[in-house]
Amino acid sequence: QLGTIHQDQGNYEEAVKLYNQSLRTFEELGDKSGIASTLGQLGNIHSHQGNYEEAVKLYNQSLRITEEIGDKSGIASTLHQLGTIHSHQGNYEEAVKLYNQSLRTFEELGDKRGIASTLHQLGNIHSHQGNYEEAVKLYNQSLKIKEELGDKGLIATTLAQLGTIHEEKEEHELALQFYFTAFKVFDILGSPYRELVQKNIERLEGKMREKEEKKKKKWWKIF
Repeated sequence: QLGTIHQDQGNYEEAVKLYNQSLRTFEELGDKSGIASTLGQLGNIHSHQGNYEEAVKLYNQSLRITEEIGDKSGIASTLHQLGTIHSHQGNYEEAVKLYNQSLRTFEELGDKRGIASTLHQLGNIHSHQGNYEEAVKLYNQSLKIKEELGDKGLIATTLAQLGTIHEEKEEHELALQFYFTAFKVFDILGSPYRELVQKNIERLEGKMREKEEKKKKKWWKIF
């Protein structure tokens, strides 16, 4: 728990030190669940730091143990994390495979938060690949579950992503609506994502003004 606090605060060096101390004691006790959980947390830190090779190694160690003890929740979470690493590296085919494995397990468990998160990540991949129709479908599925859960922060994240897709499709008015809705939620929550969405709004409004000015110039040229 001390390791988790330092991790949340970004004190990764201290978090790693504490996790390793915890890991040694779990190993002495033969507590496989504790070992798997701690390996997963160490994997998370290396992933955040961009040390993907080490993160994958730790996640795979954790995955083997969770499979051995039949911890389906741990299996699903670890598969999800591995999918995220492959997605960051642009290995989309492998990422989709891992996310789908994770999704099936979350569905078996009835873990709505896990399902929503994985659908969102799959949406991200399709968005990056320009498969906007499939991305929108996945984001909307994710959004529906997040609304059921009442998690406003997660809802706003998906709304912002939908805004990004509509902007890419040159559907600027619609994109702006999604950005504004997401911004309002992030603003109420005091989320740091508020600034990011605000930049998206300012950039898009600038793009729309530029487009309008070009139209006016073109119109004057005709006459």
